Amino acid sequence: MTSLHCGNKIWVFIIFVNCLLMVENVSAATFGCSTGQTDDYRNVALQMNRQYRQLVAQGKAPNKCGQLPSAKNYYEINWDCGLEASAKAAADTCAFSYSGTPGEILFIASASSPSVAVKNGYMTLVNTPPTNGADPDTYSNANNDWNRMVNYRALYVGCASKLC
Repeated sequence: MTSLHCGNKIWVFIIFVNCLLMVENVSAATFGCSTGQTDDYRNVALQMNRQYRQLVAQGKAPNKCGQLPSAKNYYEINWDCGLEASAKAAADTCAFSYSGTPGEILFIASASSPSVAVKNGYMTLVNTPPTNGADPDTYSNANNDWNRMVNYRALYVGCASKLC
């Protein structure tokens, strides 16, 4: 792939959101993952996810017509090194296609670094409801990745980026 913007590179960003309860809970301060991603990258991805989910939980997330309603039974999401490893393996292929893994979110971002790619990717996701509209009680194909990110059963997240 080539750069679309002066000085920027194209990053494939992959998130795996696990909708099943897991035993291991890793704090944001020390992740202990060994995929080569930095803790700064992990913190950016986790905090962007948490901040947006908090807006959804409080009924402050923008929608095409106003705001989304507040969420019920909505839990804080945590980082999972196993999900990060799965995302890293998928990102390393540089194939921008869904593998069929539940909870998978894909996007390509033009950015100067992996952390900036994560921010750009999350901004794309959070702008889905204002662009397409989102009904909290209906799953929409136009909002597939956004639906996975805000799913109330999502308790863990792991992300990875790869310069392709």
